[in-house]
Amino acid sequence: SLALGIFRALTLKSGNVLPLALIPPGTVIHNITLTPTGPARLVRSAGTSALVVAHESAAQSPSPDPTLYTQVRLASGEIRRILQTAFATIGTVSNHLWKNRSLGKA
Repeated sequence: SLALGIFRALTLKSGNVLPLALIPPGTVIHNITLTPTGPARLVRSAGTSALVVAHESAAQSPSPDPTLYTQVRLASGEIRRILQTAFATIGTVSNHLWKNRSLGKA
């Protein structure tokens, strides 16, 4: 457990891609995959981010399936359960000022 804590401290830097199981609750993430081998599907727009809320253990899981999930709060406020073996990038997507751009319309 101590080795895992040291590993997390060394790898928890903005831009690093980690499995959700290694990302502690309260961490801001983006570019989330839904499966371990699939492409990133969630939180990819400019200036967006999501927050890791909690990790479910096998005892807390409401289903009899032994698959473990991580609860992630998306930018919309939805809390989604995502496989802990899926990947995410630490930090927020750049250009958070995108929503303030001038459209040049009347």
